[in-house]
Amino acid sequence: MTRWYLGLEDFKADLGITGTGQDATIGRAIERASRWLEGEARRVFLPQYAAKKFDIPDSGMALWFEDDLLSAVSVVDGGGALAASDYALYPENGTPKAMLELVSSRTWVWSLSRRQQITVTGWWGYPATLSTVGTLAGSLSAAATSFTLAGCQAGWMLRCGDELMHVAQVVGSTVTVERAQNGTTAAAHDLGDTVSRYVVDAMAQDAVALAASAFYASRANPGIASRSLGSASVSYGRNGAGSIPQEAVNKARLLRRMV
Repeated sequence: MTRWYLGLEDFKADLGITGTGQDATIGRAIERASRWLEGEARRVFLPQYAAKKFDIPDSGMALWFEDDLLSAVSVVDGGGALAASDYALYPENGTPKAMLELVSSRTWVWSLSRRQQITVTGWWGYPATLSTVGTLAGSLSAAATSFTLAGCQAGWMLRCGDELMHVAQVVGSTVTVERAQNGTTAAAHDLGDTVSRYVVDAMAQDAVALAASAFYASRANPGIASRSLGSASVSYGRNGAGSIPQEAVNKARLLRRMV
C-alpha cells in the first residue's frame, strides 16, 4: 500500500528540478514526509475502505471512533446488521464523522463479552476532493497494471469505480499503477469509465512539501543549510537527517486529530 500526499511533478517544479534522474530519491522523500504527517497529525489524508472493530460502549448508546469516518456502508453488532434508521453519525452536517449514536429503540447487542462486538465498514480518512482526470481509452482487466491516460502524475491516488490505484510511474500518456490500494479490490473497468484523482487537503500538502524538501535536501549535503520552497525557507540539520521545518510542524499540529 502506497500513499503520497504530493504529485511528483508538482513537487519537482516547486524545487526547480527538471529531468528524471532524481525521481526515485524525490519519491522516497515524499513517501517519508507523508508517513511523518500521518504520525504527527494522527490521521490519514486519503480514503481507505476498511472494516473496523470496536468494543460495545460501557454506558450510553454513543460509539466514538478512533479514526476519521467519511461514510458508513454497514454497522453490525452481535445482533446483526443495524438499519440506517437505527443510528446517526456526528457531526451531522460535516465530515469526518467522529461518533455514532443509536437513535431508535435498537440497543447494542453482544454475547459474553463487549470486546470487538461492533464492526463498522466504510470509507475512512480525512476528506479529500475527488477531481476528474479523464476516461479510459480501452477496457482494463483486473490484473492490468498500465493504461493510457493523459495528464497524470506519479504519486496521485486514482479512483475508477470503487477501486483506488496509486500512480507509480508516468511515461508520456502511459500510466503504470499499483492496483487495489487502501483496502479496495482490483476490478475490471470498461472503455469510457471515468478516472478521478483525490486532491489532498491543501494544508496537508504544504506540510508534506516542506518536510519532503528537507528530507531531499539533506540526502547528501550534511551541514546547516537552507533552501527556498515557495515563500518558505527550509533548513536541514548537520547530521544529514533532514530536520523538519517548524512551519511544517505547525501545519501538522493544526491538522491533528484530537478525539
